[in-house]
Parts: sequence; C-alpha cells; structure tokens
Amino acid sequence: MNPITEFIKYDLYPMIFEVIPSIFPEHNFKQYRGNWQSKTYLNGSPHKNRRDKTVISKKAPGLILEQGGEVLSLLDYVIKRDNIEFIDAVKLLAKNVGLELPKGELNSLDYKNYKDRNRLYEECNNFFNYCLKTSANSDNVKSYLLNSRGYSLEEVEAMEVGFIPGQDKLFSYLKNKGFSEELIKENIKLDQRIGNTHALTIPYRSGGSIKGFKFRTIDELTPKYLNSTGMDKTGGFFNLTAIKGEKDLVIVEGELDSLSATVKGVENVVATGGSSINSNQVKDAIKRGAKKFTICFDFEPGKKETTNKNINSAIEVLLKEGVNSVYIVNFPNSGDLKVDPDSFIRAQGVEVFKTIIQEAVPFYEYRLNATLIKFSQIENTKGALTYKDKDNLLEEVIVTASNLNPISKDQYLKSF
Repeated sequence: MNPITEFIKYDLYPMIFEVIPSIFPEHNFKQYRGNWQSKTYLNGSPHKNRRDKTVISKKAPGLILEQGGEVLSLLDYVIKRDNIEFIDAVKLLAKNVGLELPKGELNSLDYKNYKDRNRLYEECNNFFNYCLKTSANSDNVKSYLLNSRGYSLEEVEAMEVGFIPGQDKLFSYLKNKGFSEELIKENIKLDQRIGNTHALTIPYRSGGSIKGFKFRTIDELTPKYLNSTGMDKTGGFFNLTAIKGEKDLVIVEGELDSLSATVKGVENVVATGGSSINSNQVKDAIKRGAKKFTICFDFEPGKKETTNKNINSAIEVLLKEGVNSVYIVNFPNSGDLKVDPDSFIRAQGVEVFKTIIQEAVPFYEYRLNATLIKFSQIENTKGALTYKDKDNLLEEVIVTASNLNPISKDQYLKSF
C-alpha cells in the first residue's frame, strides 16, 4: 500500500467519520446507532420521508451511499461536489480535520485502483443483500439465518450477510452497473460451487473496506466455507473498525459469531479469518487503537488440544508484537456440547457474554492453569510426582516467567 492510500485509510477517513456533519453540511447528517444518516439525496435535494436516504456507515467509513443510488468514496464525492482534482480533495479534507499529508509522491493512480476494487466489492455486496431480501430462491438461506441461527430480520440486515443466486446473475448485474469486464475478471474469481451449494454470502470487511467474500453452505457439506480467490485475510481482522470504549479487541473464530455479537451491542469483536492470527492483523489493529486483546475461541469437546494449540499460537503472535495485555475467555463447562460466542449468547444472553469477556484471565494465568492440569494428570497416573517431574514443572514455570514483564511476572509467581 503506497503512502497516500495508507494515509487515507488509516488517518483521513477515521478522522472525518467523527465530524461528518461539519465536513458535509449540505446533508445535515444525524447519527443513529453509530452510523450517519441524512434525509437528502447525494445531490442535496430532500427526500420525502426517508431519514436514511444517504448513509455513511461505521463499517465502511470511507464511503457515502445513496440508498438505491450511487456509492462513492468520500474523496470522489468531494471531487464531484467541488469540481476539483484528486490531490486537491485530499488536501481539503486533511485541512478540515487538521492532518498533515504524508511526504513523498501522492500517487493518485494507486489510490484509484484501490478505490475501484472497493467500489466493485461494495456493489457485489449490495446485490447479495438485495437478493437475500427479494429472491424466491433465498428462502432456505433466510430460514437458516432466522430459525437455525436465531437472528432477527434487523440483525441479518445489520450483519450485511446476503445470497448469491448464481454467478451469471452477479456478473450481469455488475456489467449493467458499468463495471468493465476486465475489472470484474481481475477481482471476482469464484469456485464453481459458489452460487450453487454455497449461497450464503459474508463480506470479508476489515478496516472499513471489503477484501473479498466468504460463501457458506447451509447443508452438512465440507468445506463449510469457500472464499473468493485472492481474498486478503492476513492484512487485518475480519469485522475490524475503529476501536471503541476500553480499546479491548475481542478475537473470536467465526465470522458470524463476530457479526452477531457486534449487532447485539458487544464492542470490538473481530474474527481471525483462519485457525489463528498473524502479525499483520495485530499491527493493523494496534494502528486502529487496540490496547488489549481478549482471545475468545470456541470450546469443542474432543478438540481441547487443538484449541489450546491455537490459543497459545495467538498468544505468541501478540507477545512478539509487544502486546502485554492479553486475556483468555473460558466458557463455562457445557459437558459434551460445543460452545461458541453465538450459541452462548443465544443460550445465556448478551449481558452474560459481556460478563465473561470482562472476567477473562491474563494469558499467564491461562498458561499456569494448563501447566498445573498437565502435571496433576501425571500425578494421578503415577500416584505421585517424581523428582524429575517436579524439575520439569519448575522448568516450565521458569520459562513462562522469564518472558513476562516485571509486574506480570510477580503476579504469575504469586499465583504459582
């Protein structure tokens, strides 16, 4: 990503989002559930009754959307409104929020390519959302979301999940919207099962922009998910926006878990995009304001060893990036039932879920518990620990303690 694109993504758009009414006074924007809504069309003329005719969403803070009309980047909107060039629009918006432009060449072509791809993906998402609402063939997907997953219609809409009725219909729609065949072929590459066995769509949105799409089957098929080819899952966490509140980022495994928790009012819930996390995701989250990281992976009977491995892998990545405030959520014992954030919220309620997030244990306590459980099992098997077993236990404790900061180390050793 070149300097101007990075500046616009990480600095300019997040700053603008906080002061939308003063940047775009012609629309008299009002905030509703974190999003900015206006009763006007993009051209500024009033709509008869819609309070959300034009919207700037907290999920996509760099886009201005007229419902049923155009989707423009904020920069494109200013270029069109003020009849100015790209660089002048960047300078104008930066001045309005008190930012200095990055040094070096401001390459508008790189930004244009980035913007065109984003606009294409947003239009795909609009099509999928529309098809879920209107297509007769989407009834099974809607039933899965409303009945099997227990979401309300309002939650489904807020989660941005959709339905793809077929790839031919998608490509036809995009061409009718004016996208070139070259741009479509370059960015929309789909497995042949997508639109057939895998028709539930989930936009892989991170940092306000869509990186690609995940397509889920609602049947008992493997794999459960298929991704659009070339989707960047490593550059940022799924569902990551500007960090709010206590700057505590909650990391779950499932995309639907992340989305449903968010629409139910749990702040800063993101998904891994894979079995664990990587350094680029952590760096991106820190840039956006994350101070603490809480790992909330699924509990699955018979897979405890795999889960522990994934949790420890995530801990190591966070520690290597200089993060010391790392916490682990322990779901209450559910016997032989799998527990993930979505099922837990359905069973216990969102407030109880918020409570177990707040009660998450520091990573060193989690590791200490794992160590003690391991050696307790050895003791139960042998009847008593040998001197070598005791030495192995102490060595494991010392290795963990040696990697902690002084305060955490003191707490860890006292707990031991």
